[in-house]
Amino acid sequence: MNKIKLKSPAKVNLFLEIAGKRKDGYHDLITIFAKINVFDNISIEKTAFKGITIRVKNNSNLRLNKPKDNIIYSAALKFFNEFKIKPNVKIRLEKNIPVGAGLGGGSANSAAVLLGLCRIYDIDLKKNRKKLAFIAASIGADVPFFLSEYSFCVARGIGDKLYPFKIQKKTYSIAIVYPCLPVSTKTAYSNLKLPSKKEVALSNGKCLRLVRGLKSGRGIGEMKDLPMNRFEEAIFPKYGRIKKLKNKIISFGADMAMMSGSGSSVFGIFSSAKAARDAVKQISRGKNRVFLTKFL
Repeated sequence: MNKIKLKSPAKVNLFLEIAGKRKDGYHDLITIFAKINVFDNISIEKTAFKGITIRVKNNSNLRLNKPKDNIIYSAALKFFNEFKIKPNVKIRLEKNIPVGAGLGGGSANSAAVLLGLCRIYDIDLKKNRKKLAFIAASIGADVPFFLSEYSFCVARGIGDKLYPFKIQKKTYSIAIVYPCLPVSTKTAYSNLKLPSKKEVALSNGKCLRLVRGLKSGRGIGEMKDLPMNRFEEAIFPKYGRIKKLKNKIISFGADMAMMSGSGSSVFGIFSSAKAARDAVKQISRGKNRVFLTKFL
C-alpha cells in the first residue's frame, strides 16, 4: 500500500477532574472521552523523496505547515524512529476541527497518522500495541484514546489508562460552539487550583455513577448534576464569554452543557433534535463556529 486516506474524529469530555500533579510534571486525570461525528481528513502517501512533508489546509489563520508547528510531524517522526524506518512520506491534513478548542483535534490527527503509517509500512498493530501506546502517550494525554477503536472510555492516569464502555442511548443531538477563541492547555493548567483529596474522591464517585447511568440507558437530563469539568473554574473567570455560551446553550433547552477539555468549545446535549437545530441557528448568528453532531 502506497497511499491511504483516513478520517480523524473529534471528542468531547463528558467528565473531567484533575486528580493531582505527578512527580514527572504531568497530571492525573479522571475523565470520560466520547468520540463525535466531526472529522478532519488525512491522507498519507509514500514518495520518492526522503523525509516527512506536511501540508495543511485549515480554516483558521494558524500556520501549521512547518514541522515545529504541527503535532502530526512529531507523531510521524517518533513512529519512524521507534520502528527504525527511513521516512519518505507526504502527509496532507484538511482541518475542520478547530485548534485550541478542547475537542482533541491534534491528538486525533496524531493517532490517525500512527495508524495510517502502520498500514502503509505493514506494521502489525496487535504485535506492536505496546510500542504504539508508548508513542501515543508521549505525544499527548488523549492520543491513546484516539488510537483505540472505542467510542466511549473512562480514562485515568495521564489519559493513557483506558476503560471502554458502551452506552444504551446514542440518539442525542449535540451542539458544539467554538467561540473562535483558542485556549491553550498550558494556560488552563496555569490558572487551575488543584482540588483536595476529598473533592477528588467525590468526583470519582460522580464519574462512576455517570458511567453506570450511561450504560443502563438513563437520560442525560436525569443525570445533569453528574457531569463536570474542573477546568471551568480556571477558564470561566478569565474568559467570561465562554461561560455565557454555556448558559446560553442551557437556555435553549440542552439536557446538559459543559466546556470540553481545557476549552474553549462548549457543547450541549439535547434529547430533542429540533431543540438542538434551533439552538445551532440562534448561536450561529454570533462570532462562533457551530457544529450539530452526534456520538459515534
